[in-house]
Amino acid sequence: MKKKRTTRLLLLMGMCAMPCLPATAQEAWSMDRCMNYAVQHAHRVQKSRIDAENAELVAERARGAFIPSLNAGVGGQLSWGRNVDPETNTYNTITTLNNSYQLSTGLTVWDGMQSIHSLKQARLQMKQSRNALQESRDQVAIETMQRFIEAFYAAESARLAALKEEDSRRMLQKTRRMEELGEKSMPDVAQMEAQMANDAYEAVRQQNLAQKTLGALKQMMNFPADGEMMPAMMQQDTCVMQPEATGGELFQVPALVSARNNVELQKYNYRITRGRLSPSLSIGAGIGTSYYRNMTSGMAVSRFGKQWKDNMGEYVNASLSLPLFNLGTHKDIRRARNQIRMAEIGLQETLYNTREAHRQARRDVEGSRKELLLMRRKVESDSIAHHLNCRRFEEGLLSALDLQTSAQSLHQSRIRLLQVSLTLAMQRRVAAYYETGQIYNEAYGQKD
Repeated sequence: MKKKRTTRLLLLMGMCAMPCLPATAQEAWSMDRCMNYAVQHAHRVQKSRIDAENAELVAERARGAFIPSLNAGVGGQLSWGRNVDPETNTYNTITTLNNSYQLSTGLTVWDGMQSIHSLKQARLQMKQSRNALQESRDQVAIETMQRFIEAFYAAESARLAALKEEDSRRMLQKTRRMEELGEKSMPDVAQMEAQMANDAYEAVRQQNLAQKTLGALKQMMNFPADGEMMPAMMQQDTCVMQPEATGGELFQVPALVSARNNVELQKYNYRITRGRLSPSLSIGAGIGTSYYRNMTSGMAVSRFGKQWKDNMGEYVNASLSLPLFNLGTHKDIRRARNQIRMAEIGLQETLYNTREAHRQARRDVEGSRKELLLMRRKVESDSIAHHLNCRRFEEGLLSALDLQTSAQSLHQSRIRLLQVSLTLAMQRRVAAYYETGQIYNEAYGQKD
């Protein structure tokens, strides 16, 4: 008898330690799969992707400042009344047709290195936009992770509530049989009926909550509302703490990368503004020709080909600009210098906050790990206690109210264990994010 009881206790403890299994036949989606899907389909990520493409176009445009410009022009003029005859260079009243053709090129040779700094700034801005895209992906992934944890918790809570309802139903049936045999009284039956009704209500409430949280997860993922999916079973880990990352390693976090890039961007902006005080030199060249025809007589001075050759002219030019005084430029330089200081302060603030958030994340992981170990022991203890109380109730040594209290304590312990497990899983992801700069596994999706 003692051996059977021990076996039953071990089986009961094993059931409590089993991982949570899906309750329906819907396709199970892992947390990483959900995060990848959200990253690929979220509207804010798509907007950030377009911003990154625009930044690349700006960088290509900045490179164009080092390429000579080339312009072609064609003009036509029909004149009547008093005008100058190009043949005789005298005034007359004939109607004339004049065509002109030009081809010109120009290049800025020196502008105080504004073009060079603008190109470097545009390239850095392109990197900044790509980093902003990654930050947008990470934010979507983190929010999806939170929604997944909520949906998984709600689904498992509904499953545990259903198990408790079924347990109460079995105890009600057993109490009714014992009442028929005279071993229990009607108040015991009534107490069990009330508990079973309460558990049934709680099971329905938890099921509705599970559907609600699943809908929130689908909305976060931009998943079709009528699509079939459910949170998959989450794997338990050993919760081994890794050595704390250094400040340099923390710079893999997009927020810190953005802060560092912002400092460099403001420095380039300062150099560009200061370059406006430097002389600028531009050179150019061009070629042009024209064609004239007397529309009154219907005759041209000469044929088109001859005029094209005879009227051909070329030119070269150079332009030097010397800025002598511009109060607005000096004010802009001071403001640009202040922007550098602001960016440096922002970097230090972001670095401090990130380091503190990382340390707090590691403390949270360690605290939750300890809670998990304690809650596992409590679930095991409550499982054994509830099993023994069931035996005492059958033997008439325990009231129905005490038995319900025991069952509720076991249920709450299981719920608390589920909470701690899921909280620990999320906290470990967050802590690893500060150290690696990666919040999700891209095995289920392709990186943009």
